[in-house]
Amino acid sequence: MAALYFTPWMWLIIAMVLLIIELSAPGAWFIWIALAAGATGLLTLQLPFLGPEFQGIIFAVLAIISTWAGRRFFRPSRTDSGDERINSGAERHIGRRLVVTEAISHGVGRVKLGDGIWTAHGADTPAGSVVEVVAVSGIVLEVRPVAPTDEQDEQDKKTPD
Repeated sequence: MAALYFTPWMWLIIAMVLLIIELSAPGAWFIWIALAAGATGLLTLQLPFLGPEFQGIIFAVLAIISTWAGRRFFRPSRTDSGDERINSGAERHIGRRLVVTEAISHGVGRVKLGDGIWTAHGADTPAGSVVEVVAVSGIVLEVRPVAPTDEQDEQDKKTPD
């Protein structure tokens, strides 16, 4: 039985195939293995006396190191903004004051938020009154009536969203 012999060109071809797979597959995982295969090919080109066992060991070690380094240094960092609601959709509107467009009657009404009209649940409130968002349940705003201030009214009129 003939011994399996890896030439430097085989490692470089494996690296190219892995790079092609990386281009067609989502994520960034094959690139690190391709980098290890390419580095093994270049090392084998410089040290042609390395047997297939040593080439395999070198490839495995380089694959582990390159994958670890790639995930450690090129992974998007997660930064804590301090506001837990920043990416939680409608919850970012908690605390905003809105104008009731359709009277809240029997606990259900409509409020204007930006250029849209949202369903609101809360205490009975006539149309035109100002309410404050206290919670969000899906696409329904939980509101409570508040006494409007002149400054807040002006701010709500200027806010385009």
